[in-house]
Parts: sequence; structure tokens; C-alpha cells
Amino acid sequence: MAAEWSKLGVFEHVPALLRRLQAIRLGVLSEEGKPIVRLLSKIPRELNRLLEKLRLLPLFSQPPAWAAM
Repeated sequence: MAAEWSKLGVFEHVPALLRRLQAIRLGVLSEEGKPIVRLLSKIPRELNRLLEKLRLLPLFSQPPAWAAM
């Protein structure tokens, strides 16, 4: 990852960067066991810019299939 990300101009230590990305959470609000809405934690502006630079932002605009309701 470090080699690929350095080509995009990101030189942060990979484990540290991955720890920062772990702050992003996806959850499901449900009532009586029935899902009502998916929730994505607020992504700080700085982390959003980093996701864009790493070309990962599209992954957060569309939740993964496993998270579909």
C-alpha cells in the first residue's frame, strides 16, 4: 500500500493511516429487529480530503452490498 499510495502523494505510515480510517463507522438503526436506516459516521474534512487523494472516496458514497437493507 505504501508504494501505491506514495504514487498518489500520500507518505503517511500505512498502519497509522489505517487506524485513522477505522474511525469511520457504518451502522444500521433498527426498531424491533427491522432495519430502518443506515448511518455513516461524519467523516472529518481532513480525512475526506485524504480519501479523495487515495481515490477511496467512491467507496464511502455507496455503502457496500453487505450493508444493504
